[in-house]
Amino acid sequence: ADAAHGDTARRTRDSRTQARETLAAAESGHFGALLTERWSPEVALLRGGDRVGGWELLVRAMDGDIAAGVRQRLAHAVAGRSLAVWEMDIVNPSDDPGHCPPTVAWLMTLDEAGRVHRLRLFHPRPLRAMERLPVL
Repeated sequence: ADAAHGDTARRTRDSRTQARETLAAAESGHFGALLTERWSPEVALLRGGDRVGGWELLVRAMDGDIAAGVRQRLAHAVAGRSLAVWEMDIVNPSDDPGHCPPTVAWLMTLDEAGRVHRLRLFHPRPLRAMERLPVL
């Protein structure tokens, strides 16, 4: 069994590093540049099986959360050849403790080059803002 999945530990370590670098880029205002460099140009944000946006929406949403004082902290990561999952704790600003749910899981489907090309976000309860997004 170890031989068949020998690269899983390395992929998970690499994914954990990528998650931390992604969050650091977001906090420093470089989230869009990181996505351009590391994620597929055709990246899709999905709700269920429906595409609700792409690169622009991801950057706008992350930049908006950062501007509002929301921060994400990596709790757990796991990765394989075609899938990565990042579990995040969300820290809301003290003046808006209900801005976001307390946690989120990023479920990312990877292309052949290992770049994220589909992202689904799972919260413990639906976000009102996500419910209002039009399907593109």
